[in-house]
Amino acid sequence: MNNSNDGGNPMTADSVPVSYGNVTMSGTIPNLAAALAAAQGKIETASKDSVNPHFNSRYANLAAVWAACREALSAVGIAVIQNPSVVGADVTVTTMVLHKSGEWIMGSLSATADKKTAQGIGSVITYLRRYGLSAMVGIAPDEDDDANAGSPAPNSKSYKSGSARAAETEAPEVIMSRINSRLDLIDPTRLELIKATIEKAGNNVPTLLAIEQRINILTNTEKKSEN
Repeated sequence: MNNSNDGGNPMTADSVPVSYGNVTMSGTIPNLAAALAAAQGKIETASKDSVNPHFNSRYANLAAVWAACREALSAVGIAVIQNPSVVGADVTVTTMVLHKSGEWIMGSLSATADKKTAQGIGSVITYLRRYGLSAMVGIAPDEDDDANAGSPAPNSKSYKSGSARAAETEAPEVIMSRINSRLDLIDPTRLELIKATIEKAGNNVPTLLAIEQRINILTNTEKKSEN
């Protein structure tokens, strides 16, 4: 018996997949919903135990996110599968939550890698796996920024057109990788102030993009002055 629909989504013998927004699930999920509710009562917060070495900003890595939920999910018969796909520099990770009853739910997150290298693609995959897993099973970090990371700083420029809108979907790690590569080009008298600004920005993508633009302007101006 063929247990998939025309779109390739898995399906049990007695249910047809349904979609709500960017989430797809088996036709019925009462067992999965009950099990996930029970698991969420025991899921821990994810500890921010990783540090960016340049700016000392803390974040919960993939291992910490898994540690927060693995035992609680396994205890109620829930498994998680995460499948990455890559087209050029565009990366998508689909996270599927499956219950032992055969019921399931899945959703996808996408972002663009700064460089089409193994390291660049891998960094984005890890980033999307962290956020995809957290969103699907209800994991929160041990510190919440109260949505500040999703809003531009009061004095930063808002990028709302063309490639800038796409850039706002980039992983903070990818943006900081570009920033790190240009720090050696900055006048030492400005370097400490810029590092302090980046540290304060944390994982705020719009603010990091504004900082990156400022660094590019500074380094290009200093190069022209030397010439």
